[in-house]
Amino acid sequence: MKRIAVTAAAIALALTLACSKQSPSPTSPGSPATAGDDAAADGSTLKVTAPTPTSPVNDAQMSDTQPTLTASASTPKFDKTLGPLQYRFEVYSDTGAKVQDSGLMSSPSFRITASLSFKKRQTWRVRAEFQGLVGPWSSTASFISAEGGYLRGNEAFDPLYNGLTVGERFGQTTFVADQGIRLEPELFQLQSFARKVVGMR
Repeated sequence: MKRIAVTAAAIALALTLACSKQSPSPTSPGSPATAGDDAAADGSTLKVTAPTPTSPVNDAQMSDTQPTLTASASTPKFDKTLGPLQYRFEVYSDTGAKVQDSGLMSSPSFRITASLSFKKRQTWRVRAEFQGLVGPWSSTASFISAEGGYLRGNEAFDPLYNGLTVGERFGQTTFVADQGIRLEPELFQLQSFARKVVGMR
């Protein structure tokens, strides 16, 4: 009788230990992974493809002093309903300094508004963003900025606002930032008068 009681007690103890080792049942199903779960090796937190630069690329020579950058759109890798996506462009000078951050754009297109150094190699990249999450950067694209003025046959390009001119300057002139060249009135009038007097002799 004592042996039966000891055996029963041992079985009860074993059952108690076995139950205590079992994980408690979840009270609710696990939530699905969100778009930003686990940052990738490149630092991106948004599960989308990287945009592909389309224009300008491959050191294309620009005639526009403030060209428009365009890229293909990013696409979600898992949740096809994710969006709408926004895009951020970064532009760098030939020395690697950041020239401009576009801020968030509604499409993968951005017209540069910063003043670029003339006839220099500029690089740019773009990525998609969504509610604070960031996608991977595109590959880096490049272009050559516009020339600072030229005389080419019967064609002339003279921006004037960059402190340079392809024309010949007569008299006292002053370049005014972002406006152009200014002829100093008094000296210009005196020199014009002097040329008239010389011409009368």
